Amino acid sequence: MGTPLSSEPLLNKPQMKHFYLTIKIVTTEKFDKHQGFDLVNFDHQFLFYDVYTFKILKAETYSVFKENISRTFNVPSKQVRFWVFVYRQNKTIRPDHPIPESYMNISMEGIRDEIVPLQNELKLYMEVADKPINDETWFPLIEENKNIIVFLKYFDPDTQTLEGLGHLYVQEFDKVGDYINVLCKRKNLPPDTPLKIYEEIKPNMIEEMNPNFTIKQSEIQNGDIICFQKASNMKIREHIKSIRIFEIPKFYELLSTFTVKVVTVEKFKKYQGFDLANFENTPLSDIYLYKILMNTTYGVFKENVSQYFNIPSEQVRFWILASRQNGTVRPDVPILESYSNTSNIFLIIIFFH
Repeated sequence: MGTPLSSEPLLNKPQMKHFYLTIKIVTTEKFDKHQGFDLVNFDHQFLFYDVYTFKILKAETYSVFKENISRTFNVPSKQVRFWVFVYRQNKTIRPDHPIPESYMNISMEGIRDEIVPLQNELKLYMEVADKPINDETWFPLIEENKNIIVFLKYFDPDTQTLEGLGHLYVQEFDKVGDYINVLCKRKNLPPDTPLKIYEEIKPNMIEEMNPNFTIKQSEIQNGDIICFQKASNMKIREHIKSIRIFEIPKFYELLSTFTVKVVTVEKFKKYQGFDLANFENTPLSDIYLYKILMNTTYGVFKENVSQYFNIPSEQVRFWILASRQNGTVRPDVPILESYSNTSNIFLIIIFFH
């Protein structure tokens, strides 16, 4: 989490909260570490929720905001450009267009109201330029879709991981295949390594891209995500033998999320009712809810939940809850440490410390 730009104590007073705006910022570093759909997960219930969050005055101008954020990240403000995330019709959320430099004197609330009026906060991608294009320009022009920003992910079947590789500008009349060596260089692969390239459209739609199609024919737009992997048939038998997924669409099926319900001793002691909690109609005050990826291992889950509660993981043990014949729900068996590298072994668990 980031720290608030404004540390005024009045922020804690209910009558003053309407003066402030929440800004969530995604950096390239956050995207590169993200395992899942989109660039990051903005859902607070997601176990690996990880964005920078700031509270600023709604009246603060874009000029002041940009200067403050640049200083926070120790980057010259002229090398920073912010893109606004918007929700698409297919329920994904992507950076859509940059905040124009002509908006320097407009308040952040005004920018929110103009660009994403239905959102109560601003979600931004922080683009940082390493070097200027010329003496005056640091960023490619976006007008008329001549330069389109896309985000790259690389799938490694050997490690079963999806790795973010930052963003890339493509041009609408270039062919998809024209970027193969660019992608190889981004992942430090030998030039002309055969690749399979996909577009991450939405969770249940990962489509292979035709290298002979242009970017325009492929209907690529700002904020789209392109995934790629080495196109090698030599290791398929090895992957099958090791029960490894070796194609991007199949791997994406594991990136679906499900909810884990956690009861702590503290919550149980305060609970008024049958069992340890009411799982059928759960008040948020009775349990903790976490959304995790289907391929999250028990070891990773345990470590992250332990960190959330600031408790050493070796002092934590989880129990699987089971429904009994009499209709009650009680702790049944503990999850063994031997499951540390196993995924998808529990649905509802209880946490004791």
